[in-house]
Amino acid sequence: MSTYRRRPVGGRSTLCPKCGTQNEDADRFCLRCGQPLVPNASAYQGNAGYNYGYAPPPYQGYLPNKKSGAVAVILAFFIAGVGHLYAGKYVRGIIILVVVEGIGTVLSFLLYMSIMDYAVGAGGPFMNSTWALIIIGFVAYFIAYVWQMYDAYKAVQEYNRKLPPANRYSWSP
Repeated sequence: MSTYRRRPVGGRSTLCPKCGTQNEDADRFCLRCGQPLVPNASAYQGNAGYNYGYAPPPYQGYLPNKKSGAVAVILAFFIAGVGHLYAGKYVRGIIILVVVEGIGTVLSFLLYMSIMDYAVGAGGPFMNSTWALIIIGFVAYFIAYVWQMYDAYKAVQEYNRKLPPANRYSWSP
């Protein structure tokens, strides 16, 4: 395939410093080898007719977005540990999910069994100690549940603090 281009009669031409091909003055790159014909020609590749005076920013890769602390708290409210998963603390989130939800399940089972024993009339001295254990357990469960919501919020703040600045290559002054 030929790279020959018709030149207007009397038009000026520029020689390529690399291969010696004649190019028109308006050309920014050599028609044959692609060598830049003007200084800093790589900055003009995007828009052929416009000179913005600067090169585009280098590719930064994937820049993660900030995460919302409110979303983490809401997720942690519905299921313990999920707020930590949202914040990227996977091991802590799974441990909290298993421990807090496991304690809640055991306490719910004890409460159910105690209510069923009371309903059937099988109460006794064991019944009073079970109720005390259930009450203490639910208070501890409530404290752990509130703590994990607060910790999920703090985990999101830590995640956002470690993010690179979003406007590092910003076009705004």
